[in-house]
Amino acid sequence: GGSANIDFSDLAFFDNFENIGLYSGDDSVYFGGDPGDSISITGDEGDDTFNFDYFLTSDISIEGGDGYDTFNITTSPDSSALNLTGDSDDDTFNFSTNISSNITASGGGGHDVFTFNNANITGEVNIDGGDDSDTFKFETVNSADSLTIDNFESLSDYFEFSSSAFSGREGHVLVFGSSSGSEFFPDMEVTFDEFGNQVNTLVAFNETDTQINDLTTIDD
Repeated sequence: GGSANIDFSDLAFFDNFENIGLYSGDDSVYFGGDPGDSISITGDEGDDTFNFDYFLTSDISIEGGDGYDTFNITTSPDSSALNLTGDSDDDTFNFSTNISSNITASGGGGHDVFTFNNANITGEVNIDGGDDSDTFKFETVNSADSLTIDNFESLSDYFEFSSSAFSGREGHVLVFGSSSGSEFFPDMEVTFDEFGNQVNTLVAFNETDTQINDLTTIDD
């Protein structure tokens, strides 16, 4: 990084700092260069934004603190590890690049959103939504050798897939939550049992619109 990265007020440039506290206010953090040492950043209060846009070789740990914090990963770290924690409130984690390093992202409290867009994963990425209902969004086709999602609660957390998140390869996709793109919604067949009670059944089709099998019966 360098002073040239500072183009308006209330931004600061740091090199070789080990601990940085942002305190109150809506702060922005950019990594235009390697900090030189492993550092820890605490966002404290405020809606903070952390931008990772450099091939970092130093380990970075960030706690967003209170507020609606955003973590933008647009460049995969080189040889470093990222440890990101949203803490309280609704936080957003955006993965929009291929990930070849180790990243741990924890939402903490609040309704957190984790979005993967053109993010093929060959490193180790561990996601923990934390408390409250969280959303895991896949906007495009993403391959992931080592993506782990912990603390997923099927009654409160959601996967969201856009239609472009499917490539038509052979295999099966089980979707918890919602899907954007009607071509990926299973059909529902309505029948009645011998007592006149309605029975709703989800029907699975493959990419050639051939029925494969009944998935499950939905209890009213």
